[in-house]
Amino acid sequence: MIRLIASDMDGTLVENVNSPLPEGLIELIETMYDRGIRFAVATGRQYSNVEALFRPVRDKIYFICEGGGVTFYRDEILDRQTLSTGHEHELIDDIRNAPGARIWITGERRGYLLGDDPDYVRLMRDEVHASFDIQENLHAITEPMLKISLLQFLEPEVRPENYDFFSRKYGDIYQVMKAGHGFLDFIGKGAGKGKALKSLMARLGIGREETVVFGDNENDVSMFREAGLSYAMQSSYAHVKAQADRVTGNVPEEMKKLLKESEGVE
Repeated sequence: MIRLIASDMDGTLVENVNSPLPEGLIELIETMYDRGIRFAVATGRQYSNVEALFRPVRDKIYFICEGGGVTFYRDEILDRQTLSTGHEHELIDDIRNAPGARIWITGERRGYLLGDDPDYVRLMRDEVHASFDIQENLHAITEPMLKISLLQFLEPEVRPENYDFFSRKYGDIYQVMKAGHGFLDFIGKGAGKGKALKSLMARLGIGREETVVFGDNENDVSMFREAGLSYAMQSSYAHVKAQADRVTGNVPEEMKKLLKESEGVE
Protein backbone atom coordinates (compact mmCIF):
# COMPACT_ATOMS: atom_id res chain seq x y z
CA MET A 1 0.00 0.00 0.00
CA ILE A 2 1.28 3.47 -0.88
CA ARG A 3 1.59 5.87 2.03
CA LEU A 4 3.95 8.55 0.68
CA ILE A 5 4.43 10.21 -2.73
CA ALA A 6 7.34 12.62 -3.24
CA SER A 7 7.78 14.69 -6.37
CA ASP A 8 10.36 17.06 -7.76
CA MET A 9 8.99 20.36 -9.04
CA ASP A 10 10.68 21.91 -12.10
CA GLY A 11 10.77 19.63 -15.11
CA THR A 12 8.63 17.09 -13.27
CA LEU A 13 5.47 18.40 -11.64
CA VAL A 14 5.64 21.68 -13.58
CA GLU A 15 7.64 22.81 -16.60
CA ASN A 16 9.59 25.61 -14.90
CA VAL A 17 9.55 28.16 -12.08
CA ASN A 18 6.96 30.32 -13.85
CA SER A 19 4.51 27.49 -14.52
CA PRO A 20 1.31 27.17 -12.46
CA LEU A 21 0.52 23.96 -10.66
CA PRO A 22 -1.36 21.42 -12.80
CA GLU A 23 -5.11 21.87 -12.73
CA GLY A 24 -6.72 19.73 -10.05
CA LEU A 25 -3.47 18.95 -8.22
CA ILE A 26 -4.53 20.63 -4.95
CA GLU A 27 -7.78 18.65 -4.93
CA LEU A 28 -5.85 15.45 -5.70
CA ILE A 29 -3.54 16.08 -2.74
CA GLU A 30 -6.57 16.66 -0.52
CA THR A 31 -8.05 13.34 -1.65
CA MET A 32 -4.78 11.50 -1.04
CA TYR A 33 -4.50 13.05 2.41
CA ASP A 34 -7.99 11.83 3.29
CA ARG A 35 -6.92 8.38 2.11
CA GLY A 36 -3.86 8.42 4.36
CA ILE A 37 -1.34 9.06 1.56
CA ARG A 38 1.08 11.85 2.38
CA PHE A 39 2.64 14.11 -0.25
CA ALA A 40 6.07 15.73 -0.21
CA VAL A 41 7.47 18.34 -2.59
CA ALA A 42 11.19 17.67 -3.14
CA THR A 43 12.73 20.63 -4.89
CA GLY A 44 15.76 22.82 -5.32
CA ARG A 45 13.54 25.86 -4.75
CA GLN A 46 13.24 27.85 -1.55
CA TYR A 47 10.54 27.09 0.97
CA SER A 48 8.90 30.52 0.59
CA ASN A 49 8.44 29.94 -3.13
CA VAL A 50 6.82 26.51 -3.01
CA GLU A 51 4.86 27.20 0.17
CA ALA A 52 3.08 30.02 -1.64
CA LEU A 53 2.09 27.69 -4.49
CA PHE A 54 0.74 25.00 -2.19
CA ARG A 55 -0.81 27.31 0.40
CA PRO A 56 -4.29 25.69 0.30
CA VAL A 57 -2.70 22.43 1.50
CA ARG A 58 0.45 23.76 3.18
CA ASP A 59 -0.43 22.14 6.51
CA LYS A 60 -1.02 18.75 4.90
CA ILE A 61 2.21 18.29 2.91
CA TYR A 62 5.95 18.20 3.51
CA PHE A 63 8.43 20.53 1.85
CA ILE A 64 11.88 19.11 1.08
CA CYS A 65 13.58 22.26 -0.17
CA GLU A 66 16.98 23.49 -1.34
CA GLY A 67 17.83 20.14 -2.94
CA GLY A 68 17.25 18.30 0.33
CA GLY A 69 19.07 20.84 2.47
CA VAL A 70 16.06 21.60 4.67
CA THR A 71 12.67 19.97 5.29
CA PHE A 72 9.64 21.91 6.52
CA TYR A 73 6.27 20.90 7.88
CA ARG A 74 3.73 23.47 9.01
CA ASP A 75 6.43 26.13 8.81
CA GLU A 76 8.73 24.27 11.21
CA ILE A 77 12.10 22.82 10.27
CA LEU A 78 12.14 19.05 10.65
CA ASP A 79 15.57 18.34 9.19
CA ARG A 80 18.60 20.18 7.79
CA GLN A 81 21.84 19.20 6.07
CA THR A 82 24.60 21.78 6.39
CA LEU A 83 27.70 22.10 4.22
CA SER A 84 31.00 21.92 6.11
CA THR A 85 33.72 20.10 4.18
CA GLY A 86 36.39 22.76 4.67
CA HIS A 87 36.67 23.29 0.90
CA GLU A 88 33.89 25.85 0.53
CA HIS A 89 36.16 28.90 0.12
CA GLU A 90 38.27 27.16 -2.52
CA LEU A 91 35.14 26.06 -4.39
CA ILE A 92 33.72 29.59 -4.36
CA ASP A 93 37.00 31.00 -5.67
CA ASP A 94 36.96 28.49 -8.52
CA ILE A 95 33.36 29.40 -9.40
CA ARG A 96 34.37 33.07 -9.49
CA ASN A 97 36.93 32.16 -12.16
CA ALA A 98 34.67 29.87 -14.20
CA PRO A 99 33.60 31.25 -17.61
CA GLY A 100 30.16 32.86 -17.46
CA ALA A 101 29.41 31.64 -13.95
CA ARG A 102 27.95 33.28 -10.86
CA ILE A 103 27.74 32.03 -7.27
CA TRP A 104 24.54 31.15 -5.42
CA ILE A 105 24.64 30.12 -1.75
CA THR A 106 21.69 28.58 0.01
CA GLY A 107 20.56 29.25 3.59
CA GLU A 108 17.54 27.84 5.39
CA ARG A 109 15.00 30.45 4.31
CA ARG A 110 16.87 32.67 1.84
CA GLY A 111 19.73 32.65 -0.61
CA TYR A 112 22.78 34.78 -1.23
CA LEU A 113 24.01 35.99 -4.61
CA LEU A 114 27.70 36.83 -4.54
CA GLY A 115 28.13 39.91 -6.71
CA ASP A 116 25.58 42.39 -7.98
CA ASP A 117 25.44 41.50 -11.69
CA PRO A 118 22.16 43.25 -12.66
CA ASP A 119 21.11 40.53 -15.12
CA TYR A 120 21.39 37.82 -12.49
CA VAL A 121 19.77 39.97 -9.83
CA ARG A 122 16.80 40.48 -12.14
CA LEU A 123 16.60 36.81 -13.06
CA MET A 124 16.74 35.56 -9.49
CA ARG A 125 14.18 38.12 -8.39
CA ASP A 126 11.74 38.13 -11.32
CA GLU A 127 12.05 34.66 -12.86
CA VAL A 128 13.27 32.37 -10.08
CA HIS A 129 11.22 34.40 -7.53
CA ALA A 130 13.91 33.84 -4.92
CA SER A 131 14.30 35.55 -1.56
CA PHE A 132 17.93 36.61 -1.37
CA ASP A 133 20.55 39.09 -0.28
CA ILE A 134 23.36 40.40 -2.46
CA GLN A 135 26.76 39.89 -0.85
CA GLU A 136 30.27 40.72 -2.01
CA ASN A 137 32.01 39.09 0.93
CA LEU A 138 31.47 35.44 1.82
CA HIS A 139 32.27 36.21 5.45
CA ALA A 140 29.15 38.40 5.62
CA ILE A 141 27.04 35.24 5.45
CA THR A 142 26.68 34.17 9.07
CA GLU A 143 24.13 31.35 8.83
CA PRO A 144 25.15 27.78 7.91
CA MET A 145 25.35 27.05 4.19
CA LEU A 146 23.16 24.23 2.91
CA LYS A 147 24.28 24.26 -0.72
CA ILE A 148 26.61 26.10 -3.09
CA SER A 149 25.63 26.45 -6.74
CA LEU A 150 27.40 27.49 -9.89
CA LEU A 151 24.79 29.57 -11.64
CA GLN A 152 24.54 29.94 -15.42
CA PHE A 153 20.90 30.84 -15.60
CA LEU A 154 21.47 33.07 -18.64
CA GLU A 155 22.36 29.95 -20.65
CA PRO A 156 20.31 26.79 -21.39
CA GLU A 157 22.46 24.74 -19.01
CA VAL A 158 25.88 24.65 -17.38
CA ARG A 159 28.70 24.79 -19.91
CA PRO A 160 30.30 21.37 -20.51
CA GLU A 161 33.79 22.69 -19.71
CA ASN A 162 32.59 23.94 -16.33
CA TYR A 163 30.77 20.68 -15.56
CA ASP A 164 33.86 18.66 -16.48
CA PHE A 165 36.26 20.81 -14.44
CA PHE A 166 34.18 20.86 -11.27
CA SER A 167 33.24 17.18 -11.50
CA ARG A 168 36.91 16.21 -11.78
CA LYS A 169 38.19 18.52 -9.05
CA TYR A 170 35.38 18.26 -6.51
CA GLY A 171 33.67 14.96 -7.28
CA ASP A 172 35.41 13.23 -4.36
CA ILE A 173 34.47 16.01 -1.93
CA TYR A 174 30.93 16.97 -2.91
CA GLN A 175 28.06 15.56 -4.83
CA VAL A 176 28.24 17.61 -8.04
CA MET A 177 24.89 17.53 -9.81
CA LYS A 178 23.11 19.33 -12.60
CA ALA A 179 19.85 20.66 -11.24
CA GLY A 180 18.37 22.15 -14.40
CA HIS A 181 17.97 25.74 -15.58
CA GLY A 182 21.72 26.41 -15.53
CA PHE A 183 22.40 25.32 -11.94
CA LEU A 184 25.29 23.07 -10.92
CA ASP A 185 24.80 22.14 -7.27
CA PHE A 186 27.43 21.16 -4.71
CA ILE A 187 26.19 19.39 -1.59
CA GLY A 188 27.86 17.17 0.97
CA LYS A 189 28.51 13.50 0.32
CA GLY A 190 25.52 11.53 1.52
CA ALA A 191 23.33 14.65 1.62
CA GLY A 192 20.58 15.58 -0.83
CA LYS A 193 16.98 14.78 -1.58
CA GLY A 194 17.41 11.05 -0.96
CA LYS A 195 18.75 11.52 2.54
CA ALA A 196 16.03 14.06 3.34
CA LEU A 197 13.37 11.69 2.02
CA LYS A 198 14.80 8.78 4.01
CA SER A 199 14.73 10.88 7.19
CA LEU A 200 11.13 11.87 6.51
CA MET A 201 10.13 8.24 5.91
CA ALA A 202 11.72 7.23 9.23
CA ARG A 203 9.95 10.08 11.02
CA LEU A 204 6.58 8.98 9.59
CA GLY A 205 7.21 5.27 10.01
CA ILE A 206 6.82 4.71 6.28
CA GLY A 207 8.74 1.94 4.52
CA ARG A 208 10.50 1.88 1.17
CA GLU A 209 7.82 -0.31 -0.40
CA GLU A 210 5.19 2.26 0.64
CA THR A 211 6.95 5.18 -1.08
CA VAL A 212 6.74 6.48 -4.67
CA VAL A 213 8.91 9.25 -6.14
CA PHE A 214 8.95 11.34 -9.32
CA GLY A 215 11.94 13.24 -10.69
CA ASP A 216 13.72 14.36 -13.84
CA ASN A 217 17.31 15.27 -13.04
CA GLU A 218 20.53 14.06 -11.45
CA ASN A 219 19.59 15.49 -8.07
CA ASP A 220 16.51 13.24 -8.00
CA VAL A 221 18.33 9.93 -8.45
CA SER A 222 19.10 9.61 -4.72
CA MET A 223 15.33 9.63 -4.13
CA PHE A 224 14.83 6.85 -6.66
CA ARG A 225 17.06 4.63 -4.51
CA GLU A 226 14.93 5.19 -1.40
CA ALA A 227 11.57 4.41 -2.99
CA GLY A 228 9.81 1.19 -3.79
CA LEU A 229 8.66 2.71 -7.09
CA SER A 230 10.34 5.54 -9.00
CA TYR A 231 9.37 7.49 -12.11
CA ALA A 232 11.61 9.59 -14.35
CA MET A 233 10.18 12.06 -16.82
CA GLN A 234 10.29 11.44 -20.55
CA SER A 235 12.37 14.62 -20.89
CA SER A 236 15.05 13.35 -18.45
CA TYR A 237 18.62 12.59 -19.40
CA ALA A 238 18.99 8.98 -20.56
CA HIS A 239 21.20 8.08 -17.58
CA VAL A 240 18.53 9.43 -15.19
CA LYS A 241 15.76 7.43 -16.85
CA ALA A 242 17.94 4.33 -16.67
CA GLN A 243 17.92 4.55 -12.86
CA ALA A 244 14.14 4.82 -12.50
CA ASP A 245 11.62 1.99 -12.52
CA ARG A 246 9.26 3.71 -14.95
CA VAL A 247 9.07 6.69 -17.29
CA THR A 248 6.14 9.10 -17.49
CA GLY A 249 5.12 12.37 -19.08
CA ASN A 250 2.44 13.38 -16.59
CA VAL A 251 2.84 13.18 -12.83
CA PRO A 252 -0.75 14.00 -11.75
CA GLU A 253 -2.12 11.30 -14.06
CA GLU A 254 0.24 8.74 -12.55
CA MET A 255 -0.76 9.89 -9.07
CA LYS A 256 -4.42 9.35 -9.95
CA LYS A 257 -3.63 5.82 -11.13
CA LEU A 258 -1.74 5.10 -7.91
CA LEU A 259 -4.63 6.44 -5.85
CA LYS A 260 -7.08 4.26 -7.76
CA GLU A 261 -4.87 1.22 -7.24
CA SER A 262 -4.67 1.94 -3.50
CA GLU A 263 -8.47 2.15 -3.34
CA GLY A 264 -8.65 -1.30 -4.86
CA VAL A 265 -6.45 -2.75 -2.12
CA GLU A 266 -9.03 -2.45 0.61
